[in-house]
Amino acid sequence: MAKDNEKDKDDTEAGGNSTLKIIIITVVIALIVVGGGIGATVYLVGQQLSAATGSAPGQEGEEEEVEEEPEIKEEPVYLSLDPAFVTSFNDQTNARFMQFSVQIMARDKEIITMTEKYLPAIRSRLLLLFSSQQYETLITREGKQQLLKDVASEINRFLEEEVGSSGIESAYFTNFIIQ
Repeated sequence: MAKDNEKDKDDTEAGGNSTLKIIIITVVIALIVVGGGIGATVYLVGQQLSAATGSAPGQEGEEEEVEEEPEIKEEPVYLSLDPAFVTSFNDQTNARFMQFSVQIMARDKEIITMTEKYLPAIRSRLLLLFSSQQYETLITREGKQQLLKDVASEINRFLEEEVGSSGIESAYFTNFIIQ
């Protein structure tokens, strides 16, 4: 009987070893399958990216990429159109007026110099522009923003007519009162 117990013990150890071998082989096969799946996915995604960019796979380092350098803008130059503008609304039954200060911005100092040279004529044009505004329009944000665009356009039109060049990029209110 002792012999039978030893034989059973040997069979159990042999069976345990074979079960362990099966588990190890299964894990190795699973790792190979998963690794192959990941490799195939990376390859296919690389193919799609290459097709989207127009380069063949593996040529990313071979072609010289030319990056455009960002445009470096000149520093802004501001000019205050002093004194403050005061104008009235002529289509109202109540006496209403507006007072505001404006600064303009360009990136070319020559444009600012030209604007200063012609400032009386430019202020005259701007007063005509301001006096033609509607109260209902200027009490809205959009109305004020449009007026600033119109100021820059009017100055650029004047400079184009007088000196043949323009360059006022924008105008800003530094004070704005409507009564």
